[in-house]
Amino acid sequence: MTTWLWDELHEFFDTDDGSLPEVHLDYSDPHAVPRGFALLLDRSRELVADDGQFWSKAAEEARPVNAVSNAAALVVSGEAEAFHVVVEDVRCGDVTLPDLGVFVFQD
Repeated sequence: MTTWLWDELHEFFDTDDGSLPEVHLDYSDPHAVPRGFALLLDRSRELVADDGQFWSKAAEEARPVNAVSNAAALVVSGEAEAFHVVVEDVRCGDVTLPDLGVFVFQD
């Protein structure tokens, strides 16, 4: 397991002080956005809100995030608008993070 991310961010997660810290992950390669989103989903128990949705530009309608294999890939390709979901019980090794709000933007 890579420890550099924990080394950078552990102060936000070591103690539950009631705050809601923001962590921005800026990727130099936009194709890393769907990979990062897939990693979070893979390591989480589920999306907290089953009704998490994104706006499909092609279908001109809101669609459930779980209705597609990776909604973040659609955002990066321009087929969907940016969206926000909450993921639950993200595990990293023996550590379970609290619910995380995740914003997915094209860049």
